Amino acid sequence: CVTGVQTCALPICEAAWVKGDLEGATKAWEAALAAETDPAKKVDLLLRLAAAERERGLLPQAGRRLDAAEATGLIPARVANDRALWMLAGGDAPGAATKLTGAFEAAQKAADPALAASVANNLGLARLALGRPDDAEKAFAAADKLFTAMGDTLGRADALTNLGLARKRAGRLREARASLEEAIPLFGGAIGAIDARNDLGVVLQALGLDDDAARLYEAALTDARDPRRRGALLANLATVYHRRGDESGAIQRYDQAIQALDAAGRPDDALAVALKRALVGVPTVESYRALHDRARDPRTRATAALNLGGLLWKDDPAAAAKLAAEARELTDDSGVRWRADYLEGRVALAAGRRDEALKLLGRAVETLERTRRDLGDAEARGFRTANAAVYEALVEANLGGDQRAVAAAAERLALADHEAPPVPEDRKSTRLNSSHTVISYAVFCLKKK
Repeated sequence: CVTGVQTCALPICEAAWVKGDLEGATKAWEAALAAETDPAKKVDLLLRLAAAERERGLLPQAGRRLDAAEATGLIPARVANDRALWMLAGGDAPGAATKLTGAFEAAQKAADPALAASVANNLGLARLALGRPDDAEKAFAAADKLFTAMGDTLGRADALTNLGLARKRAGRLREARASLEEAIPLFGGAIGAIDARNDLGVVLQALGLDDDAARLYEAALTDARDPRRRGALLANLATVYHRRGDESGAIQRYDQAIQALDAAGRPDDALAVALKRALVGVPTVESYRALHDRARDPRTRATAALNLGGLLWKDDPAAAAKLAAEARELTDDSGVRWRADYLEGRVALAAGRRDEALKLLGRAVETLERTRRDLGDAEARGFRTANAAVYEALVEANLGGDQRAVAAAAERLALADHEAPPVPEDRKSTRLNSSHTVISYAVFCLKKK
């Protein structure tokens, strides 16, 4: 699903900015810049203008503001921080991470905790874009501590939102949900609450709680004014319609999302939505391959590779395996890892390589179970249902691959039995036993026949 990117890098006082009126904020700051004579204050206004234009997708204009700010040589750490955000918006995550690392060191040397907190928060965003959620979490946690020490509620809300996103990508859904639910009320009426609600919806969908997620998206849409946020919300709402089987409703919202993201100057995000839209109905390999080849963002391309592999695995298993390997190389996202294992496991099972299939599918289920074990009953039920195909494939592999009906029946029984965890409580055991649980149900079904 598409996720919001928080850019609350500086303490912004203007009500227009906080409420998401980017055009109004731009006009106010332009008027202030024209009247300002103090060089340092001029740089501050140039950075605020660059931030507003970046949010509006006007990257060339924002770049020129940053050029003017850099030319003064004033407050270089702050300028570097904003230049890095501009680079990140343009897709240069490695360059942004390098610049932010330098800016953080400069902020620490200058004993500027406010700037250090903002830079740490943005460094986490760069690390997320690089597919390093664990490293991103460390940066967001550091930012949260600094914002808390300063009593900066909005800054803390932003850091908690980003922390939730990192935990989601690391597969720790319960922690992600807690971070986002803590962040939302801290925003008050600030626009960042829309991003947090959007990201919480993504987590709820990962838990299989689509109806709860849809209500969040629809409520947030009534408050979202800028096209980027509307595009992200519409794209995620479309996935709910898609999973419900309402293809026309999904297509309508996917198209609206693509239009909004294009208008916001977010071509990478628009492409990510186009990749989802292409899976509605009966996608063709050729059209999907063309979208995959256009993807630049590592996580988007990894998702595209896995989806393309899913279309190819029966007819071209070697190509599907290569696409799974490509996805693993692009990002350390836990969702990408288990999907790659699942794809390769299906290829191996179809080719009769049962031992290899058992290893790969078992590893995919193990990843899912690490998440499921920490969930409540309702969350676990939705999570297992949403990922039932992975468990079913493991059952099929254990049964020799020739009793699909029994595997399906076993999985339905297993999904109904959430009270007893499929993995022992002894955390010292590293062996996954969830497959043994579903196999026991398969044996039960066989005995009844």
